[in-house]
Amino acid sequence: MKQGQIIDHLGNVSNQFDIIIFDRLSTPKFFESMNGSVYYPIETVLAVGEIKKTLKPNHSVEFANKLIHLRDNMTNCLVENTAYNQIDNMSDVRDILSFSLDQKYKNPLFTFIFAVDGNIDKVDSVRPVQYFANDIVVLNSGYLTIGTFKNNIIKPLAFDDAETIDNLFIIKSESSDILSRFLDRLITHLNKCQVSPLNITKYITKGEVLKAHTDKITIKKFE
Repeated sequence: MKQGQIIDHLGNVSNQFDIIIFDRLSTPKFFESMNGSVYYPIETVLAVGEIKKTLKPNHSVEFANKLIHLRDNMTNCLVENTAYNQIDNMSDVRDILSFSLDQKYKNPLFTFIFAVDGNIDKVDSVRPVQYFANDIVVLNSGYLTIGTFKNNIIKPLAFDDAETIDNLFIIKSESSDILSRFLDRLITHLNKCQVSPLNITKYITKGEVLKAHTDKITIKKFE
């Protein structure tokens, strides 16, 4: 878990995120540049978040703008769960044992904003809803999450796994309860994810070296 930017194999770079949660085992060290900038391959990223001392109403929109670029302008590599919705002769036994039937992808992205102070009721809405943070946490105010309501149980959803988002829930409680709900949500998401080994050849080909500059990644040929 670090701050930094996300890069895809085409060289597209995301905005800076305060927190990027990634699979360290699948992330090669050469994506950390000489000037201290850190770039995480999009295939290895499982969650991104922003940290605020005081949540302002427009912070949800600012975060949404980062997600628009990440989701629409970058090449993600979602890996399908072969056991999604049904088990048949095309389902991989490893997917059957590792994932639930309602999980569409093995590596859905979780997004969040975490703040200490602010008013959870004053958060600006974002449309379309897939650019809204999955969770917005304000320790001294409340906890906002998106998902569905079934059998009197709130089921949070990640956008990559949901065909539609039915509801937006605001939960008011003590700070300790809000924090525990969020950590349980985040840990549950990470535990159900699986990242495949990174194919480095998509980022660098034979005879080329990846060279980091202050604000972008370029390719320099060996002389």
